[in-house]
Amino acid sequence: MDASARVTVLDRFLRQAHDRAEAIAVVGGQRAWTYAELDRHSDAVASWLTAKGIGPGDLVPLVADRSPELVAGLLGIVKTGAAYVPIDQTYPAQRQDYIVARTGSRLVLSANAALPFAGYDCAVVANLIAEPAPATTVPPDPAQAAYVIFTSGTTGVPKGVIVEHGSLDQLVAWHNREFSVSAESRLTQMAKIGFDVSQWEIWSALSAGAQLHLLDDFTRIDASALVEYYARHGITHAFVPTVMVADVVKTSTASTPLQYLFTAGEKLHPVDTDHIRYALIDYYGPTEATIFATAHRVPSATRGLASSIGKPVAGADIRILDPSLDEVPPGESGELCIAGPGLARGYLDDDALTREKFVTHAGRRFYRTGDLARYLPDGTLQFLGRLDEQIKIRGNRVELAEIESQLERVAGVRKAAVAATSPEDPSRKEIVAFLVPDPSSGLDGDILTARAKEQLKRALPDYMLPASYQRVERLPLTPNGKTDKQALLQSYAGRAAAPEQAEVRRHGKATLVRIFSGVLGHDAFDLDDSFFDIGGHSLLAAQLIMDISDATGIKAYIRDIYEHPTVNRLYAELQRRMGATAAEVDAEPIRALQDDIHLPDDLPLDRAWQTTQITAPKHLLLTGVTGFVGAHLAQDLLATSDAVLHCPIRAKDQEHAQARFADTMRRYDIALAREELQRIRVYPADLAEPGFGAAAVRRATAGL
Repeated sequence: MDASARVTVLDRFLRQAHDRAEAIAVVGGQRAWTYAELDRHSDAVASWLTAKGIGPGDLVPLVADRSPELVAGLLGIVKTGAAYVPIDQTYPAQRQDYIVARTGSRLVLSANAALPFAGYDCAVVANLIAEPAPATTVPPDPAQAAYVIFTSGTTGVPKGVIVEHGSLDQLVAWHNREFSVSAESRLTQMAKIGFDVSQWEIWSALSAGAQLHLLDDFTRIDASALVEYYARHGITHAFVPTVMVADVVKTSTASTPLQYLFTAGEKLHPVDTDHIRYALIDYYGPTEATIFATAHRVPSATRGLASSIGKPVAGADIRILDPSLDEVPPGESGELCIAGPGLARGYLDDDALTREKFVTHAGRRFYRTGDLARYLPDGTLQFLGRLDEQIKIRGNRVELAEIESQLERVAGVRKAAVAATSPEDPSRKEIVAFLVPDPSSGLDGDILTARAKEQLKRALPDYMLPASYQRVERLPLTPNGKTDKQALLQSYAGRAAAPEQAEVRRHGKATLVRIFSGVLGHDAFDLDDSFFDIGGHSLLAAQLIMDISDATGIKAYIRDIYEHPTVNRLYAELQRRMGATAAEVDAEPIRALQDDIHLPDDLPLDRAWQTTQITAPKHLLLTGVTGFVGAHLAQDLLATSDAVLHCPIRAKDQEHAQARFADTMRRYDIALAREELQRIRVYPADLAEPGFGAAAVRRATAGL
C-alpha cells in the first residue's frame, strides 16, 4: 500500500492543525475554537483515555449533542487508536444503556454533562479539556475501526456497523475534491450524531481546514432561519434532510452564498431549482457502505427528467442483482448491491448477520442493500423502493420489526403489526401501529394505547414512534400466512372522517384541520390531540406554521405549535391574536428577550465575584422555566454546564410545581437525560412575594 493510501482523516486534521493553527475550526453557539485549540483540547481527552488504558481495538461510547465538545471528544478517541461510538444524548435511557453495553467498553465519555452509567468509568469532555495535557496521538492504520454506528435492527434491537478509517477517508477525500471543499469553505453540521451523515459533515470540514458551524435546534428546523444563517455566516456547503429541501430552496435567493446544498436519506421529490445559483446534490447510501455510495446533481423539476440517485462515487461499484445474485439485463430492476473500498467491516459481534448481508459475487465482496433499483439509459441509477420492510423516516433507517418487538412487550397487547404509509411525497411517510388487545387484560382501549405510547417513548428514538395507533380485533393474513399489512393500511386509509368534523366546520376550525391533515398526511386525530403525538415532529412543525400563516394571513411562529400543539388550542390563540394590537401581532416572540437584557442603573451589584461564577457556575437560579423561552433555556443550560438549576414555579405545593415542570417539558417536546433531570431543583414560589414567597428556595439556596 503506498503512502497516500495510508492517509486517514486524523492525518488530514493534524496537518491542518499544524498549517492553520490560528484558523477557526469549530463554531458552536457563541464559541469558536481554532484548529490549535481543538487539537489541544482533543489531546487532553486522548491523554485521559490513554491513562485509562484505552488504545487500538477499543470502542469508546460518546454521549453528546452538536457541540464543540463532541468534536473534541471524537478526535481525542481517534488519537488513541480507538474507535468512537456516537450516542445521541436525546435517546431514551434504555437505548443508551443497550448501546453502551454492546460496546464492551469499561468507560463512557459525555460531551458536557456527567451521565449516571452504573458500573462504568465516566468522564465529561468539557471537564477534561480544562486541564492541558501533552499530545498522545497513536496514528491509526486505515484498516482500524474509526467508529461504530448503531442502526435500527430487525431483531428488535439496534445493530452496530463498524466503519474503518480507510473507508471513511476514501469518501471524505473524494467528496472534498469533487465539491471543492477547501480551507476557505464554511460548512454546517446539521445531522444528529446518531445518524452517520454527521460523521461526513464533521470530517469533511476538519480534513480540509474549513470552518464547521454546529447548528442549534431552532435553526435546524426552520428553513428561513437556515437560509438566514447561511447568509450571515457565509456558509458555502450545507446538508439538509430530504424533507426540508423544497423549503430551503424556495426560501433561497440569488444572493444565498451556498455553492452546494446536499441532501440524503429518502427519495427526493422533484424540486424547482431554476432560481438558485448553487448546486443541489442528492446523495444515496447505506451505513454499511460508509455513508454515501452514489451522488446526483439534481436538475430542476421544470425539466421533467426521470428521478435518479446518480452514479457511484468514491470508488463504489454498484451492480443490480436478482435473488440468485446474477446481474439483471440492462434497464431491469433488481437488488442494488455495493462493492468497493467504502464497505464497512461488518456488524459488531454478529458474524452471522455480516455473512448474510456482505456476500461474494464475481470474486468480490458486495453489500446487499435490500433496495430495489435499476440503471437508466443514461447510465445513472434509479431508486425504486425497498425489498423488505426497512424504511427511512426523516433520513433515519428504521426496521419496522424493531417497533413491533417493543409493542409486543406491552402488557395487554396480544399481537402487534407496524406498517408505513406510502404517500405521494415520500417525506410525508409515517408509521402506523396496529394493536390486537388481550381480552383477558381487561384494559380499556384508550388506556392500552396510552400505555403503548409511553413504553415506546422510553425505548425508541422519536423518529421511530408511530404517528397513529389503531386497535383491531385481529391481524389479517396473506395467502401464505403472513400479516397482510397492505390490508391494514387500506383499512386505515379508508376509515370514516372523524365524527368531530361537523363540529369543526360549525366553529370555523376547518382550515386548521385541513392544514394539520395536509402536513401530517392523515386526518386520524381529534381536536385535542397534540401535533407531536399524531405524527408531527420538529421538521414538519416549520411547514405547519408556514401553511397556517399563508392560509390565515395571521403571523404564526414555530413556538406557537409547541405552546398550542392542538387544533383547539392553536385556534384559540389565533383568534386571540386577531384581536391583538398590531405591535403585539408583528413582534417576533423571541425578540422580547431584547427588552430583558438591561439592568436598572441604580441596581446595586457586588463586584467581588469570581470569573468561574460565569464560566463554570455550580448553581443557577432560573425563573420562567414553564414558558417557551425558559424551558429551552433550561435545556441549553443543562447541556452546556454542570450547574444545578434552581427553578421557582408558581404552584401551591411541591407536587404541583413538579407536575407543571414535567408538563412543560412534554408540551415543548424536550427530552432531558437522566443526569440532567437530577440537576433540576423545582420549588413552589411566587415571584411577586418577598423572597419569592418560597421558604424552600431560601433554604435550598442559602450560602450558595
